[in-house]
Amino acid sequence: MEKFKGLSEEECARKDGILRDGVCFVGGKPLKVGDKLMDWDESEIIEGIVSERIENPELYGFEGMSEEEIRHKTYETADLETEWDLLTENLDETLKKKNPGMCWHAEVKNFGWRGLEGEKTFCVGTASEFLGEILPKTECTFNIFEYGDDGIAIQNYHHDAPTGKEWYYVLPLRWEELEDDVWYNEGLGQYLMIKKADGTYNVEIQTEGSIHSEPIEVELTLKDARDFAYDYRYETAGE
Repeated sequence: MEKFKGLSEEECARKDGILRDGVCFVGGKPLKVGDKLMDWDESEIIEGIVSERIENPELYGFEGMSEEEIRHKTYETADLETEWDLLTENLDETLKKKNPGMCWHAEVKNFGWRGLEGEKTFCVGTASEFLGEILPKTECTFNIFEYGDDGIAIQNYHHDAPTGKEWYYVLPLRWEELEDDVWYNEGLGQYLMIKKADGTYNVEIQTEGSIHSEPIEVELTLKDARDFAYDYRYETAGE
């Protein structure tokens, strides 16, 4: 696979490439949406609760009530917090296996009734925060799929996108090795460097556009500095 920086989306497309994080990837296999991992559909969940209560009314204090009364009462009182917690716990485990640092690059295709496109980078601590960074702030029904080896694809439905054409493609942010002991993360806009200082070594971060770097670990041997830098890159952006 070849990488080209500085190309526009049109220039990248002419090379039959894929543009991601400002880099045009040419000659690699395109990522594919894989197996479905989980989904969220409030109506389906509530219908499942209704069926359970109709079959076992005595367990829920609904003895003597008609099916319609049980259905109405369930829709009035159903609390989906437990189901949401189960979904986000499972998703949290999946995300952290793919990308322990939980820093991501997301692209959306066919957003809303206007079919918009966009992208963003973000870092989060939990699956609930992950979904909050991606999905619109409205009632959503969605399916979550594998995307390549370490990504997630989300098919989303809501009142402005009822047909399921709204898709999100989310991949881990990556550190690119520029030279010995210098790495760059375009999504985070940061350089990670090992610098010699008075016979020992410091691991430092420099934000793009700044002329100053900030030590994050100091007075190490070269081996320990490299081990720390490796762990930092892995934990921060999930290599």
